[in-house]
Amino acid sequence: MLSRARPPVRRVATELGIGLLLLAGLQIVLVGPGRTGAPAGPVLTAAVLAGAAVQCAAAGVAWRLLGLRLAAPVVAWTGWTVLVAGGLSGAGAGWYTVALGVALLSVVMLWRADLRRRDLAPNPPGLGALEVAALAFCALSSVVDAFTVGVLHAFVTVGIGIGAFGWGLATRVRRRLAAGAVLVLVGLVVAVGLPLVAVLPPWGGVGAWLTVAVVGLLAVGAATLLEKGRAAARTARERFGSLTAGWE
Repeated sequence: MLSRARPPVRRVATELGIGLLLLAGLQIVLVGPGRTGAPAGPVLTAAVLAGAAVQCAAAGVAWRLLGLRLAAPVVAWTGWTVLVAGGLSGAGAGWYTVALGVALLSVVMLWRADLRRRDLAPNPPGLGALEVAALAFCALSSVVDAFTVGVLHAFVTVGIGIGAFGWGLATRVRRRLAAGAVLVLVGLVVAVGLPLVAVLPPWGGVGAWLTVAVVGLLAVGAATLLEKGRAAARTARERFGSLTAGWE
């Protein structure tokens, strides 16, 4: 709606939004958490940052500024982090990392939409790495929780990987397909490996030497099969490239 308004109207609306945000920030400074209770400061700060995120998104669309649109999810994540850190006791890492991953994915999608609107290639340098990092942040906490809380959290990683894999198939983007496959593999390895490690007998002197011997045999076998592994990897890479020909 603002993008279709005349420039004076857009300017007044933008200035009004900035003024309201400044008044809300001043209210936090004047009131402070000491007078309103411990959770009030983080809650009010998060509310102001949420309003700032909406303002960034609206101003970015109205003025067609990509920077403001990209800043909106980052500001929203900052507000969420402030809220979790100050208002939720005992919040785990997932409260931070998953929200950061979603914010980064939002930045990527907004960036790609702007590139397509300008008829440019939607995969500039760095964008793919940012997208993969966002998916990693979404799955990081579930992998950590599988070790620290319970092995069932590994299946959350598998679910995120399946979602990313399906997203890659639907959008015909190779890196999403590959990232999803890696996340599924990591989740399954953790889900299967952790219970097996738990049932192993305690390590002693003989067990340590047997472990060294097994590792040595595996190293020799890996060196013997290295060339075959390279050929198989090369064939798999070529097959993957032919199956996804024309994909991004």
